[in-house]
Amino acid sequence: MNPYLICDLGSCHNHDAPLTKDFIQELAGIGVQAIKMQFWSDPLAFAEARHHPELESPYTKWATRFDFLQEVQAITKGEGLDFMCSVFLEKDVKVLAPLVDYFKIASLEAKDRNLLFAVDQYSSGKDIFISTGCSDQNDMQYFNQLRDNRLTTKLHSMVRVLHCISSYPAKPEEMNLKSLQSNRLDGLSDHSCNPIAGVVAVCFGAVLFEFHGRHGATPQDCPDFGHSMDINGIENYMDAITTAQSMFGESLRCVTPGEEPLLSFRRET
Repeated sequence: MNPYLICDLGSCHNHDAPLTKDFIQELAGIGVQAIKMQFWSDPLAFAEARHHPELESPYTKWATRFDFLQEVQAITKGEGLDFMCSVFLEKDVKVLAPLVDYFKIASLEAKDRNLLFAVDQYSSGKDIFISTGCSDQNDMQYFNQLRDNRLTTKLHSMVRVLHCISSYPAKPEEMNLKSLQSNRLDGLSDHSCNPIAGVVAVCFGAVLFEFHGRHGATPQDCPDFGHSMDINGIENYMDAITTAQSMFGESLRCVTPGEEPLLSFRRET
């Protein structure tokens, strides 16, 4: 199965439509399949929902305006890509539903059932993507229930569960990528900016990859700058994944086309 590659622009856009359009066109040109944004309409409600009302000011500063979100959605669809959005407040789900191909639920909201059921109501049966940062193995049992639709209240949509380490950037020694295999997860939401993470993840069965991207004018004080890649970094990351996947081959050993010229030299006794 070919990897499904999602670039999250996060706050790395400056509300600059021309620059963002150029970046999305570059991303489309190298094979990204989906662009993801993040949206919250009420910074105070968002900060309070996360138990830190003192964060209202930065959540206000780095919030994406809804009119700009609409512009990015139109640009994305114009390039033939899927448009996704992380949603954090129940009241925003209905507003975002007409714009998105898929909803994403971030790690810190991943166990908010009210938000999940609101997203499910407006997803029209399309997949819902959920990250699992800040989770332990007990939490993974819940996410496995979501994926297998074994909740008491059945979901209309299929849930795609992504391994995630919620540190920015994530350290290599904390990536814990074996969890992908042991928990049968669908993919990786990656904050490492390290192409080796993509290679290891695909070897453990990941088929969905989400990573952060930034265009050249992104200011360094942007909270997403340090865990976002420029176009060259993204291309290297994607190339590493597809190269690793191409090396898998078949389960049964066979003589490869490159080996065939050497068969006449083979000795058997």
